[in-house]
Amino acid sequence: MKRIHKGKYYYEFQRVMENMLRGTPKCFICGSTKNVGPHHLRKVKRNNPAYADRDNIVLLCRHHHSKYHNKFGNKEINPRTFAVFLRDELNHELHKMDIQVRTERNKVKRLERELESLRD
Repeated sequence: MKRIHKGKYYYEFQRVMENMLRGTPKCFICGSTKNVGPHHLRKVKRNNPAYADRDNIVLLCRHHHSKYHNKFGNKEINPRTFAVFLRDELNHELHKMDIQVRTERNKVKRLERELESLRD
């Protein structure tokens, strides 16, 4: 059976991840605390020092990590594609929040109208 070499910086990466996942780790994009794991901003091999570099790693929830790789694959892992992805996802999150705010405003207006009708 062939032994898989884990790479020179694999164990250092594991220590970095233990520190990053301590406490309540959150997705860099949505803030979710469920199924959070590492994502390299720049694709590097395990024998490259950047593999364990804290500045090359962000935490993403499984949803956003999968969504990134579905959009860009594994060949285009770099800060530029992550910036594009981040922009698109934050715009999406803002849009969802805007919809929620409008929904709540509509509820408040409806309740105000009901209160006005009860006063009359």
